Amino acid sequence: MPKPGYIKRDGGGVELLDRGMQTGIVVREDDHLIVVDAKYYAATGKGSVPGWPDIVKQLYYQMALEKVVDGETVSNCFAFPAARNTSQPFSSAQVFLSKDLAADGFPEIGCIYIDIIEVMQAYCRGGEIRQVYSEPVDPVHVETVSL
Repeated sequence: MPKPGYIKRDGGGVELLDRGMQTGIVVREDDHLIVVDAKYYAATGKGSVPGWPDIVKQLYYQMALEKVVDGETVSNCFAFPAARNTSQPFSSAQVFLSKDLAADGFPEIGCIYIDIIEVMQAYCRGGEIRQVYSEPVDPVHVETVSL
């Protein structure tokens, strides 16, 4: 992944920072990569969702990954813990100019809700989680994640 660097005034080159971008989870489905950011927010209203810093980070992860992969599509999503049969109000996060006008050039960030009990059970048995994603991650796409 790309690293930030600082250009020296005296023409002495660039000093790269030791640490660059480090994604937590990247899921591959054929030629589609999904950058997943697991969150611990309830994600039930605007007071319990990731804020601007988390959104910007996801957008940059997607931009960076698109620069280093060839011939693959890249999308991203937030994954929120949810109990079975609970409200899952958000399908995506987006950057807006106003309530009715999305800003051009910013990809959507999908929102998925995952049953935390199912995750823990799958982890304990070394199994898989089957999660159905809706747009924008991928239209009605079933993804298997090995733990």
